[in-house]
Amino acid sequence: MAVIEANIDDMNPEIYSTVLDKLFQAGAVDAFMVPIIMKKARPANILTALTPPEKLNQVIKVFFKETTSIGLRISYRDKRFLPREMIQVSTPWGAVNAKACYYQNELVNLALEYEDCRRLSEEVGVPVKMIYQAYKEEE
Repeated sequence: MAVIEANIDDMNPEIYSTVLDKLFQAGAVDAFMVPIIMKKARPANILTALTPPEKLNQVIKVFFKETTSIGLRISYRDKRFLPREMIQVSTPWGAVNAKACYYQNELVNLALEYEDCRRLSEEVGVPVKMIYQAYKEEE
């Protein structure tokens, strides 16, 4: 995977949301910001995107067109990830999708999909946290 980074200290912070969206649209599989302090104690952010090499040029285009960055750092890293599948799980208020992750064919992580929980919460009028808690109690 290609890792693209830029230190940005001169951009309106409201723009970051759009930049992150566009990085994902361009093919980044992950994108995030980390606050830092640069020379002369200037606050800034490191904007990072992780992308398959075949999407590198599209992601670089977003950095240069949508941010104030004039230079990037690009490195390559191995990436390991767990096999996963989407499954449906039951809650007292209805079913929601969950991401099941496996290590050596053993289920090691099960995460409810937030958007499904949010939708169900609105439909039945219970807080999202109760949907998460009710599922955890049934495990």
